Amino acid sequence: MNKINNSLMAILAALSIGQLHAQSIKGEATLAERYSAVRLANGYYQLSLPAGNYRIFEGNSPREINYDQPILEAAGNVIISAEADERKFFSIVAAPGDTVVVSERLIALKGPSNFRDLGGIRTTNGKYTTWGAFYRSDALASVADTDFPYFESTGIKSVYDLRSQLEVNEKPDNLPASAKWIHFPIFEEGADSKEMKAIMQKVMSGNLTTAEAGELLAEVNHKFVADRLDRFKTLIPQLMDGDDAVLFHCTAGKDRTGFTAALILSILGVDRETILNEYTMTNYYTIDKVQRTLTQGTLSNYAQANGGLLSLMTVDRTYLEAAFDEIDKQYGGVDNFIRNGLGITDEKRKMYMERYTL
Repeated sequence: MNKINNSLMAILAALSIGQLHAQSIKGEATLAERYSAVRLANGYYQLSLPAGNYRIFEGNSPREINYDQPILEAAGNVIISAEADERKFFSIVAAPGDTVVVSERLIALKGPSNFRDLGGIRTTNGKYTTWGAFYRSDALASVADTDFPYFESTGIKSVYDLRSQLEVNEKPDNLPASAKWIHFPIFEEGADSKEMKAIMQKVMSGNLTTAEAGELLAEVNHKFVADRLDRFKTLIPQLMDGDDAVLFHCTAGKDRTGFTAALILSILGVDRETILNEYTMTNYYTIDKVQRTLTQGTLSNYAQANGGLLSLMTVDRTYLEAAFDEIDKQYGGVDNFIRNGLGITDEKRKMYMERYTL
């Protein structure tokens, strides 16, 4: 930590990726899914289905499902074989007109722990966000070259890196040649230096409380709306106007990335409670990494007495709620915010919904 920068987000990133010692964390799947798919270690898929009779079809993309012949008929949970480096999408048909497409939400690469698909999330009009269109992740420096074929099977052609130049320099992304890296920092270098010096003094002295950590991260999310809206106003159309799948990430994949995901889901008509539940899935997916820091934290000599470090390493719905509160305060709700804050017309939003929901 000798190279700690004064940038607010650089410090938060360092605290969030498992460099600190924490006492405990409870990982809970907060996003309710009636049908789900998990990719097993051997590349096979486990589909979790409620009791019933189903016909299951598969394809290499959600819009290219082969409905000529089901791959199997099932009455509950099933295991489906697949190659280790290919991604599959499954259409689960319970009855005519009752069809749901699923795939793995977590893209389980050897390095990143928070790489996930924003597809399959129910909207307020009864549709679901399209799988394989938008991906969110933590930093990608640890992606193994051997995972490139699986990475490429996601269809991702553009990777938007929301980190500062300092973060990029320390841990540049490792990407296959097929993915274009685009640097799009949300925060400027050197911002909030006085505030962060005070926070780091507390960390080093062991006096950072849970309340202070929570207030800090809530303020970060508040600033996304109050101070950094122009960045997101430019970013969102770039993510949503392209023809291919995109991935956006920061270091921990929770704050800058979490707010970006919340904006996309809001535009597509997902209700706020579901968005908050998707946001807190970070704790569920990163629990293993956090637990490893319990005995391997490089700052454990400083961190043992810091009750607030766990809050910095994880997410809480109150952090993202701080951004929504500012949206409500300034714009009177998310719909007006999308129109007047992000500058997305109702016609453009309708186009996004038609394109990215099924």
